Order: sequence, then structure tokens, then C-alpha cells
Amino acid sequence: MPAPEGACIRGGMAAQRIRIRLLVVLRLHTVDGHNSFRSGFRMKLSIFAYGTTGLIISSLIAPMADAQESYFDRDRYTAANERAQPEFDPEPLKAGAFELSPSLELGIGSTSNLFASGSGEVSDTLLIAAPTVRGETTWSRHGLNFAANVRHNEFSDVSSESVTNLGAVVGGTLDVSSSVSFVGEVRADQTFEPRAAAASVPDAAEPVEVDRLGTEIGGTYQNGRVQFTGTVSVDRFDYFDVPLNAGPILDQDFRDRDQTEIKARASWAVNRDLAMFVEAGQIDRDYDAPTLLNPLNRDSTGDIIRIGANFELPVLLRGDVAIGHQSFDFKDPTLPTVDGFSVEARVQWFITQLLTITGSGSRTV
Repeated sequence: MPAPEGACIRGGMAAQRIRIRLLVVLRLHTVDGHNSFRSGFRMKLSIFAYGTTGLIISSLIAPMADAQESYFDRDRYTAANERAQPEFDPEPLKAGAFELSPSLELGIGSTSNLFASGSGEVSDTLLIAAPTVRGETTWSRHGLNFAANVRHNEFSDVSSESVTNLGAVVGGTLDVSSSVSFVGEVRADQTFEPRAAAASVPDAAEPVEVDRLGTEIGGTYQNGRVQFTGTVSVDRFDYFDVPLNAGPILDQDFRDRDQTEIKARASWAVNRDLAMFVEAGQIDRDYDAPTLLNPLNRDSTGDIIRIGANFELPVLLRGDVAIGHQSFDFKDPTLPTVDGFSVEARVQWFITQLLTITGSGSRTV
């Protein structure tokens, strides 16, 4: 989403059916990339605090769980926005085998560099409205779930940057046995490319619309200290032409693509707090046929291999950190192979039961 996450005021009576949140936005986000097929680095820092009075300065907290059921459970700490609070949480709506949880987020944010430009920075404030409905079955085994959301960002001064993002997903879980399970989902969304994105069009009069339709399936096998996971996802990305500030329409069809991603991870638990893993993945990007204006064949295949650790430590830390190597080859002979260091990390620090800092970063192509 283009708008950052931030602090919330959360209210409601136990009997209410709609949850209302007032968000104040804070985000640190940097991107270093040369164009759409060069590597980049992304970093995000979130600071969340929560109290029963309702003020949040970014997102998570947690009381201790009594014990972990397996070597790979990571539930010693609970996020503030996930902790049960009977005095505030509305009861889910019953709809047959489903429990429905509608919610509404209302927020305000600001940016000091709306267009992510190196000079002539423009600041602005925005209002946020984000209704969401989620549903899941209450079955003891297997499960179905769905979610639909709308997020509107309304800028006070530069109205051309105001956008409405839409999203929907339907998924399910198949529990074959206590050791084997499968998951799957179908998703669709309409979003607008953030101005800070490496491939963003600087002279565009408005953000570029991006539609996605995709599906994903995955499986997990776990036996004692050993766990194997794998996923396969297929997505179709459709970029819409965008008007430039000077007037002409800039073609974006050359960015349309089908993307297939395969991931596999093998983990071994040292103990209930720490698991080491090796993971491998392949990303295949198949772009639409080149045009006269964009003659490059940008199809590519990338291979990624990493080693890492997944942990939840008694020193109030939880995380997943992986480092390794990545290499992307392009079908067009004029485009060089892009390879180098690969990292993907997310770490949470539960400073107190009312304050958690979350940091994440990745280096991708």
C-alpha cells in the first residue's frame, strides 16, 4: 500500500459488530534501484505500542504462551492487534459454518516527499478509510477463509495522488494428517504503484494502476525436528497506460507479465527456540511481446538459494533471517546477468508487553 502504517485508536463496545480504528501514519522506507530489472533494497521499520486507552504508535505486543506445541511453533508472544480484548473486541457474526469479522480503519497521515523526488520535494497530508471483511470456518479440521478490502487514500492538496486500492482473496487448508497439510488461495487486487517504487514513472500525472490476478498452492511436512515446506504461485500483472504531466499518454503494456515463483525450504530445529534452514527458489517472468517503442525482450529466470534461521528467543526476539545468492538471466542478449547478495529478514523485538519494534528488509531483483 502506498500509505504507511502507524498508530491507532481503537474503540468499540463488546456488543458492537464493527471495529473502528483511527490511524496515525509513520513509516521509514528506502529503495535503491536503477530500473525495473535491476536489484534493489527495501527496508521498513515499524514501532508499535498499545494500551487500553487506545493509542498505538505502530503494532505489536505479547503475553507469554504457556508452552510451544512443536519445535516450529512461534507463539510465545502475541501482537497487540491480535490479542483478545473482550472489553473492546466485537463478537464475530455467524453465517452458517463461517465467522465474519468486519472492520473499519480511519486514519490520517503525512509525507514530506509525496513524489519521492530528489529535488523540489512536495509535502502533503492524507486521510485514510479502509473497510475490510474477513471470514473463516470454525471446523476443527480443514478450513476455508476469505477476505475483501477497500483502502482509499485522499490527499488534501494534490488530489491526483488520491487512490482507491481493492483486494480480495479466497483460500483454504487441507489437513491430510498431523504431519502433512496443504494450503491454497486465489487472489485479485487493484492497486496503484507507489511513487517510491524503483520503476515508478517520475513524470506521470497520476500513479500507475496495477491489476493482479493470481493463485498459490503450498504444502508442509513436519516430523519432530524436521520440516519441509514448498509453494508454487502464478500471477498475472497488468499495468495501465498513464498520462504524463506534459499531456501525452505513456504506454505501460510492456510491463505486463506472467510471473511464476517456486519456493522450497528444509528446516531442522536445534531446539524449540531456534531452527536452521536452507531454502531455494526460482522466479520466471514472462513479459508480453516487445513493441516498437520497447523492443527489449525482458523475459527472465532467476535462481535464489539462501541459508538462515527462524527463532523465537526468551530475550523477547522473534524473527526469520536468510542470506544467500541470487542470479537472474535475461533472454535478451543485450541485457547482462544480474547476480549478487540476497537477503530477506524480519525481526520483532518485544520490548515490553505494551511496545514492540518490527524491522524488515530484503534485497531482490
